[in-house]
Amino acid sequence: MNASLQTHIEANLEINKHIMASHARKSLYNLNQYSYCNLARKEDDNQYLDLTLIAKSSAAAPLTIHTEQIFFGRFSDEAAKQGVKVYVDHAGLIYLPAFGYLKTAKSEQYLAVALDRANNQLTLWDAKGEEVAFEFVPLYTIPNTSIEIVRFSNPLLDEIFERNGSNTSVREDIFLTYHELISKAYYLLIEAYPWYAQQINTAIKRIVLFTHDKLLSFASIQHIGTNFFSIKENYDEIFFLEDLIHQSAHNILYYVASGGQDYFAIDAVNTKLANYTQNQADTRTVFSAFHGIFSLINITSCFSVFIKQRRFSQRQQHELEGRMCDNMRRLQNNIDCFNHAGIFTPLGQWLYKQIVESFANLLQQHEKLVNKYDLSNQDYLFSYRRFAELNPIELLTY
Repeated sequence: MNASLQTHIEANLEINKHIMASHARKSLYNLNQYSYCNLARKEDDNQYLDLTLIAKSSAAAPLTIHTEQIFFGRFSDEAAKQGVKVYVDHAGLIYLPAFGYLKTAKSEQYLAVALDRANNQLTLWDAKGEEVAFEFVPLYTIPNTSIEIVRFSNPLLDEIFERNGSNTSVREDIFLTYHELISKAYYLLIEAYPWYAQQINTAIKRIVLFTHDKLLSFASIQHIGTNFFSIKENYDEIFFLEDLIHQSAHNILYYVASGGQDYFAIDAVNTKLANYTQNQADTRTVFSAFHGIFSLINITSCFSVFIKQRRFSQRQQHELEGRMCDNMRRLQNNIDCFNHAGIFTPLGQWLYKQIVESFANLLQQHEKLVNKYDLSNQDYLFSYRRFAELNPIELLTY
């Protein structure tokens, strides 16, 4: 990826993140003045862009978790000591964003919690005023970041999956199996491609792991700042490296381009790409397809660095090359779809040109690799098992 594109992404990510936070800050004030007035650090943009606030304020029906519970972990000492009402879910868990979980023997009822920070004392009690026993479980964050990998489900996440037509949920066993591999993937990026790791740290606040037969990994502007990873096989850090780059790229572009008005001369969110390509089988909108090439240029730019460094085992390097080849071909097949008059504003045309030039540079570096492997048995999702069937590891120049 060229330096001009990197500079543009970095600057606009910061600027538009602050603008979105300002809008969300007003939304919180209108939604619940008590919560807003009791925040300890009102200038902190991150708290206003929290997944849970957006889910709460955009829900079609009232949720069981109240706004005070969502922001309790960010309250001033005085407000935290006064306490708030909290909801215990069906699993006996109380979720306190930016703070942790409380595990209790209660379920599906309201309790109250208070925190005396001066004495490091957390108290939980029921409607009768009787204390309730609990176990405190801290949040897990990727070390030296504020990126949380979600350990348990909660009613706010359940509501998101329900709106996506899925009855799946977050499972602790999935978290325990994969959270360290995700952290490892992030630190691999820090070592090999620190610029992109920094953009992830700016844009991403949560990673949610789930399992579902049909629902794929995703990101959405409604839950900006969250990566949702769909777990379907026994993955290692190579898979998570790609999914971390991929879903983070969508979130980064949500910040950089917002609704796309500055970059598109049309209503890109609602206009079908087929209007320009005449490929009626393609149901994507212009905006969703542009998200595709934006994520692909980030994946291939990162993978290019890793392929040259050869820091993985022979099998992992083989998979990395397969994934690089797959993503390069996807980008090659899609990048020309936008080469039509009337799609972009001048700024959008400039951004598209940077992606085209960055891809041309990558293709020049890796053309032999792109033509080296047989990907004819690949489905929408890359499968290393299928890749290895047609491309024995002996093809790898290691």
